[in-house]
Amino acid sequence: MLVTATGSGVVCLELDEATQHAAPIRAKLAAYRRSLAARPGWHALFVVPGAARAAWLRRVAAATDVDGISLWTVARDDLRLAGADAPITSLTGPAATSSLRGAMVDARPWRSRDPVGSLAWIELLGTGGGEDVRAVLT
Repeated sequence: MLVTATGSGVVCLELDEATQHAAPIRAKLAAYRRSLAARPGWHALFVVPGAARAAWLRRVAAATDVDGISLWTVARDDLRLAGADAPITSLTGPAATSSLRGAMVDARPWRSRDPVGSLAWIELLGTGGGEDVRAVLT
């Protein structure tokens, strides 16, 4: 869950290291379609090494039935440097650009007692984890 001043949402992070071919990615996209289609306010965010992988993912998504769900991509370094203000690009339709914060427009107040809803937690997960987690647990 990610709650911002303008809205909230659930972000499913997909850490993409550019090691998988099109077939497993299409299977993941189909699974996201089945899981997210009936869940407004839910997003799948592919964290990628860079622009080339993001463009490749857009081509794979264009050939996959993913209409009606919120799929985005973000460069790992952009997420690391800008956090919730990192630029994200839609994987479907026109290459619309927003920020992670800007995509959280669900008016429902998502709540959790766990630190997984914090911006620091999203940044930690989006950059691969393994870092000092004390900041997100306080």
